[in-house]
Amino acid sequence: MTIFNQSCIPVPYDDEVLSSWMYRVREVFPDPEVRALYELDYEEALESPLMHAYNGGLSYEVDLDFDFDSQEVIEFVRVYDLSIDWVKSTFGLQNSHFIPLKFKTDYCLRCMDEAVTSIGFPVYLKSWRSIFSPFCIKHRCALRSTNMVLVNSIQFTMDVFEYAYQYPKHLEREDYWFTSTSNVQQLGIIVAERIKLLLLEATEAGIYDEVSSFLMALLRTVLAKDIFTVHPSVMKAEVQYSDGYRSKGPLTPFYQRPFLSTGMARGHAFYMVGLMLGWIDECEASKLQVDFDLYFPFSANCIWQRVANPNRLLIILEFHSTYLLNASMLSGRR
Repeated sequence: MTIFNQSCIPVPYDDEVLSSWMYRVREVFPDPEVRALYELDYEEALESPLMHAYNGGLSYEVDLDFDFDSQEVIEFVRVYDLSIDWVKSTFGLQNSHFIPLKFKTDYCLRCMDEAVTSIGFPVYLKSWRSIFSPFCIKHRCALRSTNMVLVNSIQFTMDVFEYAYQYPKHLEREDYWFTSTSNVQQLGIIVAERIKLLLLEATEAGIYDEVSSFLMALLRTVLAKDIFTVHPSVMKAEVQYSDGYRSKGPLTPFYQRPFLSTGMARGHAFYMVGLMLGWIDECEASKLQVDFDLYFPFSANCIWQRVANPNRLLIILEFHSTYLLNASMLSGRR
């Protein structure tokens, strides 16, 4: 496409989500949208999909990051004379394992700062929505999680960025946590990078789903409350969300847990998954210095002792085993 040479429309930032880019387009080049709304009467303008994205007018059924068939995206594409195929190819995800919109809170402030320096706006990245990416690989740290009361609107990215700097004391506490747990994070990053390579290798039909299901079972296990809530070394374990979005029933919290967990918590969980798979050397783990956490696991056996139903977990893992990842690879099984 040549739209970037013919108009003031900004070029998408690398890995940027659609909603973040839509906000920048509207801020930099609002003319097409203004003209489209001007042609409508007052009542029609208020009901226009172009207006829904502002002032919290969107329900959580509309995900402007990835819902390319929503009325809001379709109207935006029409008004700015874009190609929907280009939008899908540029902003689409390669896999379906992303955090639901109602739990979208994770971000890297350093990436946002760099974007502001580079293009004048903070951006939100697709990788921050991936359940298997709790880290910013560029800056080698876990993602932060905003405490902002979430509203689904087009200016979400800017709201998160501004909110972060409105509360410097909270940033200071997070910075202290990042520094004090940096050694654990680095081991977690090694696990995350290995998982990324595994998923890239899973190109055969059905293999990707089995590998990701295997990993999700391990994540759900180590993030379960009977294991994870004893770790005060995680500053913030759950994202900010409305209780109305919490699933009810005895089993659903177990399945929902990875999506409710912050990048900080999932990064910690990746370290534990690495121990269970034997990807982290237990001698190296035993040298970690973790303040205020008497129950911090330094071996796979420590984790298995806290699993409520290890036999059920093994059955699940056997079911999802492949040549890339299977139950025989587990370390420290009872």
